[in-house]
Amino acid sequence: MKHVGITRPLRTHKLWIVCELYAPELTSTGYYATAIADHLAQFGSVSVLCGQPNYSSRGTQAPKKETLNDVEIRRCRGATFDKNNLFGRGLNMLTLTISIFVRLLINLKRSDRVLVLTNPPLVPYAAWFACLLRRGQLSTLIHDNYPEVLSATGIAAKPPVVFLLTKMRNAVVRSSRHVIVVGRDMADLLETSSGRSDIVVIPNWAELEQVTPIAKENSSLHEFENSFVVMNAGNIGYPNELETVLVAAELLRNDLDIQFIFLGAGAKKKWLKAQIDSRNIVNVQLLPPRARSEQTDFLGMADLGLITLVPSMLGVSVPSRGYNLLAAGKPIVAVLADRSELARLVTEEEVGWVVPPGNGELLAHVIREAKSDQARLRTMSKRARETALKRCGAERALRAYQELFFPPPG
Repeated sequence: MKHVGITRPLRTHKLWIVCELYAPELTSTGYYATAIADHLAQFGSVSVLCGQPNYSSRGTQAPKKETLNDVEIRRCRGATFDKNNLFGRGLNMLTLTISIFVRLLINLKRSDRVLVLTNPPLVPYAAWFACLLRRGQLSTLIHDNYPEVLSATGIAAKPPVVFLLTKMRNAVVRSSRHVIVVGRDMADLLETSSGRSDIVVIPNWAELEQVTPIAKENSSLHEFENSFVVMNAGNIGYPNELETVLVAAELLRNDLDIQFIFLGAGAKKKWLKAQIDSRNIVNVQLLPPRARSEQTDFLGMADLGLITLVPSMLGVSVPSRGYNLLAAGKPIVAVLADRSELARLVTEEEVGWVVPPGNGELLAHVIREAKSDQARLRTMSKRARETALKRCGAERALRAYQELFFPPPG
């Protein structure tokens, strides 16, 4: 939507937002980066350096340079191998990082500020070095704590590698003007690791206008209308704790009206399908990913929203899909560490259950309990939407970004 009727105050600096994903790619960080840039462009000069769409909008060839909503967008070239292949994904990151680094060297001026997102993980180092060379002011927005995410998912667990990457990350953190994270547990981890105590927590948010509660009969997933649906909607990747869910599904195989739905794609989807087939688990269904714009429709079929993370993901990342589950009025069963950001939110607002990873028996018990107490489930559903409106709106977060980068005079 074009901004109308807003007079922007004169600013002496430009803000560069540096990230992998940006509109029309609205997967995960692309959605949030676009919203932040659009909002900040109302108050100052904002440019974006990003890559071509490479996730849900993969194959779309966006213009190399364009202006949308007063944001100047420059898309950098990078390889486009399959992101679910680790080697191909690494080449994608490396080539895009080099391209972004060259663009920063060419365009960055001494008075400019840079807000770099940690996706892909090499880009913050490129932005840091470019700011050192060009005297720019670096700020870092951390959606995933690297290298901890590599260790947590088993991608790079060798101690010397992790030690070196941690030292490099902490150097970037200590030299950044602002360090922003999206969860309290992430701030705790980073403060312990880097020694920096002024880390800013700005949570991501729900799409409150686009994602709303609907009755199950109004969802297009009619084949599940008479089932109690436990839905995992989103990426099925290395951070997700799936074995716990499979154990619970096996324990519930005789509860014929309970169905687990995994709606999405990711690096662990093939593994998940193989496990379902080899163990003859008949109550787990795999569905293809759906567009972000269709969330109200497919989330409307869920009775419970399911979110899982392996235990070592504590402090590493916050699954933002939880906010839209709340917006859709869905209680959450969170299979993750109890001190994580999402677990704290679920517990504080009483909008679901927290199950320790590895405890499939408890997960099965919780699902049976939720199914058997429809009155409690309806109360939680109402409270979920109220929590989304109270704590998970975009306005508060975007105002916090504005205060950091374009504060009002005085």
